[in-house]
Amino acid sequence: MPVFKSPQVLDAATGRPRPELIGQPITVVEPGTTTPVPVTEYSTGTPIPGSVLTVGPLYNLTPFVTPAGVYEVEVLAADGTRSFLETAEGARIAAEAAEVNAATSASAAAGSQTAAEVAASNAAALAVGVVRSVNGTAPDSSGNVNVAGGGPGGGVTDHGALSGLADDDHPQYLTNGRGDARYYTKAEVDAATSSAATASSAADRARGNHTGTQAIGTVTGLQAALEGKAPTSHTHDASALTGGTVAPARLGTGATGGSTRYLREDGTWSVPAGGSGGGVASVAGVGPDGEGDVPLTKAHIGLGNVNNTTDAAKPISTATQTALNTKLTSPGAGAANRLVGLDAAGAAVAVPRGAELGANLVVQRDGNGQVAVPETPTATNHGTSKGYVDTQVGSKADDSTVVKTTGAQTVAGVKTFSSAPVVPDAAFSQAKVAGLPAALAGKVGSSTVSTIWTGSQAAYDAIGSKDAATLYLVTG
Repeated sequence: MPVFKSPQVLDAATGRPRPELIGQPITVVEPGTTTPVPVTEYSTGTPIPGSVLTVGPLYNLTPFVTPAGVYEVEVLAADGTRSFLETAEGARIAAEAAEVNAATSASAAAGSQTAAEVAASNAAALAVGVVRSVNGTAPDSSGNVNVAGGGPGGGVTDHGALSGLADDDHPQYLTNGRGDARYYTKAEVDAATSSAATASSAADRARGNHTGTQAIGTVTGLQAALEGKAPTSHTHDASALTGGTVAPARLGTGATGGSTRYLREDGTWSVPAGGSGGGVASVAGVGPDGEGDVPLTKAHIGLGNVNNTTDAAKPISTATQTALNTKLTSPGAGAANRLVGLDAAGAAVAVPRGAELGANLVVQRDGNGQVAVPETPTATNHGTSKGYVDTQVGSKADDSTVVKTTGAQTVAGVKTFSSAPVVPDAAFSQAKVAGLPAALAGKVGSSTVSTIWTGSQAAYDAIGSKDAATLYLVTG
C-alpha cells in the first residue's frame, strides 16, 4: 500500500510550502477533482473520517496510507486551492517513466535518421547500379551492408550517448532539487530525532531536566487538589476546635501570670482582688473567718425576705388573689349545651345551646366540656373542628413529596423539564461537571501563553532567560 510518511503541503504550481495553511483542515482528493481518496492512519490503520487532515506547524500532515496504486494525490483547502502530494515510490516510478520516454524518443529519432539514409542509398544504387556505403559502412563481399542499431531502424544503444539528458524538460517529475524542497532529508530527520525526548529515557522524564513554566490546568488533578487546601494564613472559629490545648495567651490580652490570674469577661487577664496570691479579702463587706470561709447570710446579699419553702407551700400573693377575683367561675365539667357568660350584674350564667349569643357570651361546651364550634366555617375568622381540618389537609400533597421553589431540598430520581432550566452563573465548580477537569488538563491555559516560539535546540539553549508567557517549541 502506498505510504505518505512525511507529507508536506506544497503549492502545486511552485512546489514551495504554503504557510497560510498551517492549522487549517484539508481534504485528500484525486488530482484535478474534488473526489476524496480513502485514507487511513499509517500507525494504526484507522480510517480517517472524510479524508480530512490538519496542516501542522512545519507544513506537514499526519502520515497516512492510500489505496493500492495511488501514489499521487492532491489536498484541497477550504478556499479551493490545491497542493500536490507524492510518495517516494510514486516519484521513483515517474522518474523511470520519464527516462524510458526519453530513451524511446531518442531511439525513434535515430531510427528515422538511419531509415532516411538507407532510402537515399537505395535510390543512388538504382541510379548507378551499385551501393557504395550506408551510414559510412561499405558493402561486404556479397554486396550487403550491415547496419548496427539498438531499435527499429537502428540508432545508438548507449544511454550516455543520448543528447539532452541534463535538460529539465519535465517539471512534473521529481528531481533532487524538488525532492529536497518537498521532503525532509535523512540528515534533517536524524538531526530532529537525535535531540527529541523519548518515553523510555529516564533523563527525559525527570522533572529536574525540564525548564520553563507550566499552567496549573495542564497538571491532572492539581487545581482540584489546591481548591481542597486552606490558605497558608487563615483563621478558625472557636466552634471548629475539637481537641488539643489552647495557650492562655491566645484566650485574652495581657500577662497571664500562671495560676495567680483570671480571665475577665472583657478578654483581659487580671489579678484577683485579694492580691496575686489568690486569697479573698471580703465578700459584700464580710471578711473570711479563721478557717478562710466567708460567713454570708441572706441579709448580706439583699435576700432578707426570702423563705426556704417548697413551691406547693408558697402562698398566693395579695396581687394575684385580687386579679383572680375578677375572673368567671367555671360551670364545671359535663355542662353540656351550655354557654358561659356574664349577666347584667357581672355574675357567671349558663345559656342553653341555640339561644341567641349576646355580647357578653364567651364559649359553648359539649357534654365533655369541650368547646363547640361550627363544623364548616363560613368566614375567615371562624373557628372549626379537627375533623374539618384533617379532611382538608388530607387532600393535599405531603410536604416531603413536592419540589419547593425556595429553600434547600434534596431531590431524588430523574426529573424531566419541559423547557431548559436556568442555572445561575458559577453555580457549579469544575469538579461538579463530569469530565471537565480531565478535558482541561490536556489544554494549555490561554491565560498563561501569549507567544509561541519555534527554533532549533541550539537556539533554545542560547536563550538565557525564558519568558513565562511564551510556549517554546523545539523544531530541529
